[in-house]
Amino acid sequence: YKAFWACLGRGEYQAAEYLRVGKGGKEIWIQASYNPIFDKNGVPFKVVKYATDITAQKLLDADNARIKSMMENMAAAVTYADRNFKITYANPAAIGLLKKVEQFLPVRAEEIVGQSIDVFHRNPAHQRRVLADPKNLPFAGQIQIGPETFALKASSIFDQNRAIIGTLVTWDCITEKVASERLVAENTERERQQAETLKAKVDSILT
Repeated sequence: YKAFWACLGRGEYQAAEYLRVGKGGKEIWIQASYNPIFDKNGVPFKVVKYATDITAQKLLDADNARIKSMMENMAAAVTYADRNFKITYANPAAIGLLKKVEQFLPVRAEEIVGQSIDVFHRNPAHQRRVLADPKNLPFAGQIQIGPETFALKASSIFDQNRAIIGTLVTWDCITEKVASERLVAENTERERQQAETLKAKVDSILT
């Protein structure tokens, strides 16, 4: 604080974001400039201050930073696309997951941010229609990329006026799960057919 006023006393212009403490210890952030005014001899004799209260923006920035930190450290793979279906965020888990199939994508996994969601779909028009209608969300489905199967869950993200501003998607590679379920289904069907064949033979003998 002393150094700040010492600079102004030397006639040095100051501008930055400043934290102030209001009544009851309330923190207030301002964007301010302090402009020394000089007399005819070039000596600063007063300071003119221009300030704007940016507390709301600082609180919003802090919230966004916390959310981003949580997203960055999530084990779940998450991507976010804006209203124009442009991917504007992919957390490290999503990048790692997409590295498995980047040879089947038109771009590398690290280049997904900035791309359209169309890069993931053979029929992009269908996906766009689904995501464009709020009635379809939240949405759960599967897509195939190369040899891998992914389960996707898409949810709408709203602004303070409840207008949709984008779509958040979580990814899960379920290739092994799908293969296991298919194997169980095939074995169940085989056992059913064997049982029917055995029953038919027994029935023929009894009749």
